[in-house]
Amino acid sequence: MGFKISIALVSLMLASTVSAEVREYHSSKLSPLVIELFTSQGCSSCPPADNWLADLDTHPQLWQRVFPLSFHVTYWNNLGWEDTWSQGEFTERQYAYYRGDFSSQVYTPQLMINGDEIRCWTLLGWSLTPVPELSETEAGVLTAQVEKGLLQAGFSRPLQKDARLRFAWVLPAAKVVVKRGENQGRTLNNPFVVLSVTEIPGTGQKFVGDLPASPDIDDEALAWVLWLEEQGQPVQAVGGRGAP
Repeated sequence: MGFKISIALVSLMLASTVSAEVREYHSSKLSPLVIELFTSQGCSSCPPADNWLADLDTHPQLWQRVFPLSFHVTYWNNLGWEDTWSQGEFTERQYAYYRGDFSSQVYTPQLMINGDEIRCWTLLGWSLTPVPELSETEAGVLTAQVEKGLLQAGFSRPLQKDARLRFAWVLPAAKVVVKRGENQGRTLNNPFVVLSVTEIPGTGQKFVGDLPASPDIDDEALAWVLWLEEQGQPVQAVGGRGAP
């Protein structure tokens, strides 16, 4: 009897271990706010916009329906200071919005929300705009499952053929001392820094791919965002702090 009980207990423990390795996430069914800020440490007009984005850290819907993403571009790098976080693919993302007629031009700081340009720039500088109200429009549910390094995702409605699923590692808070260029001598607040973006391959409503390796940063200091795009614009997202 004791032997049988022991086997049963071991089996239960193994089942619990396997189950614990599978992590599942799902978005709201309502439209999110995917907030993209294109910025640079070399741009003297960008710090007010960076600080505005940093305030979203206290938003009650952060990582549930509000997803801030700060993309550091490269085209300021030849003006005295190379941005710590800048990547060419982030510059390309900004230009893709321009080529798709989603934005009027390429500049920093530039704010895009769900792929639409939000004009906050005036001759007097960055004009702080309130965070848009969350929509009650239903967008569909994005689900994700992570098991042993494999990411599987699905969407609750049929998607257009050009749909893309992207995964980003995000550093929610960072400060950088700029030693040259327009912001020389300043300690800049760099919130929600996108560290990498990976496209997850898929067909139809299903996407499957390896979970992108996390940066060489403590997982507890990171966040992640998985978002779905149709016709070049984000339509749904899910995310959280730490590693998924």
